[in-house]
Amino acid sequence: MVPALPLRAGSAASLSVTDARSLTDQVKADAQALWEKLLDLYVGGAHLVLDYSSWGGYCAAEFGMSDGRAYQLLQSARVIDQLTTVSPPQNERQARELAPLLRTEPEAIPIVWQEVQERAAEQGRPATAVDIREAVERRIEKPHVAHNTGENEWYTPPDYLEAARAAMGSIDVDPASAAKANERVGAAVFYDTGQNGLTQTWHGNVWMNPPYAQPLISQFADALVEKFSAGEVDQACVLVNNATETAWCQRLIACASALCFVRGRVRFLTPDGCREGAPLQGQIVLYLGGRPEAFSAHFAQLGQVWIAQ
Repeated sequence: MVPALPLRAGSAASLSVTDARSLTDQVKADAQALWEKLLDLYVGGAHLVLDYSSWGGYCAAEFGMSDGRAYQLLQSARVIDQLTTVSPPQNERQARELAPLLRTEPEAIPIVWQEVQERAAEQGRPATAVDIREAVERRIEKPHVAHNTGENEWYTPPDYLEAARAAMGSIDVDPASAAKANERVGAAVFYDTGQNGLTQTWHGNVWMNPPYAQPLISQFADALVEKFSAGEVDQACVLVNNATETAWCQRLIACASALCFVRGRVRFLTPDGCREGAPLQGQIVLYLGGRPEAFSAHFAQLGQVWIAQ
């Protein structure tokens, strides 16, 4: 048994608070740099270049790691690679708890991590590995689908519908809806899942809060961009999660003349009108059309509005 190393005399009081914090932050930065370098080594095929038959064998020989530990660190590095737009976890164990999402929904890693941090902050404490594990389990057990106006049984609150109707002058088509939902939306024409709005003709002013399951969200985004560009749609208001890192959201933004970054999170309605369906992230409303000032006037009460120049 290896004896514990004794503390140096006076070491307990040798660091100032500033120095202790500085060294702690340096270790965190060094740990993140290590993960990044491991990922570079793996992606670059360092183990193959150096004539090792496997990544695990390479790490065992070069770094004294077991196969399991080598792949754990690689998973953590891949998680960190998904968190380029937010502050990463404070330690490798926290990063590893996010790793199951690499297999199922890698784009959700920053969303889940941000949500965990926000919930912990509301409770006045730092996020823990247990918090992350529980959040990941919830995400995997019940994959997040944006609450739409259709068969997910979550409906858009009336203030958003009223703002959209006032901004556009009317709601002529809702391509992702249902009979119960349209009691609130009030579109002249709506298409449910059986009718498949993707195969239908749209016209005039469109309200759309599409399903978020892939590939549906990309298909509805592409359909709207195509129909608006072709002149089939005059105006559109689209309520979606603030997923600016995704390709489908970037395509919508490129076609939009105004955006509303919703204040807080939309609390969607159950069929009986209760506000219970809060999604895991924030939302945006995109406006496509020639009346961005009208959109701004009616949506400014719901969040910050940006108008394309």
